[in-house]
Amino acid sequence: TLRLGASKPSSKAPGQELESRSIRVVDAATGGKQVEARLTGESPAATVPAGIERLRVQVEEVPEAFALEKPYPNPSGGRATLKYAVPEEADLTIAVYDVLGRRVVTLADGKKAAGTYRARLDGSRLSSGVYFARMEAEGFRETRRLTILR
Repeated sequence: TLRLGASKPSSKAPGQELESRSIRVVDAATGGKQVEARLTGESPAATVPAGIERLRVQVEEVPEAFALEKPYPNPSGGRATLKYAVPEEADLTIAVYDVLGRRVVTLADGKKAAGTYRARLDGSRLSSGVYFARMEAEGFRETRRLTILR
């Protein structure tokens, strides 16, 4: 059992979200099973069952805003990476469109926890030309241009 807790009690009323924290535990021994917990003012502690003998913890800053960075390399020979930021858990979609506005590839679609991610485009089936990667999430929309050269 992995127990998470606040270091000191809160003076906020239950239900008032404090500095909300998320933790994600990935157990490689069970094929990458993930367990998530969220600490808020209402639940200042959480217990996460885990059959893990060793645990590596990596702390990373939570982004302040949604963002979609420029794809790299650009121009690309077919493979490209798009780095994106999610400030809080959100439903999002990242898709690639051709110049006629047709969706040709979906890179991400669904709920994502707060954090910074990379989406990898395998454009080996795409023709040479200009494409647009678009991220949409809860009122946020950003589009980045990507050129594929063969």
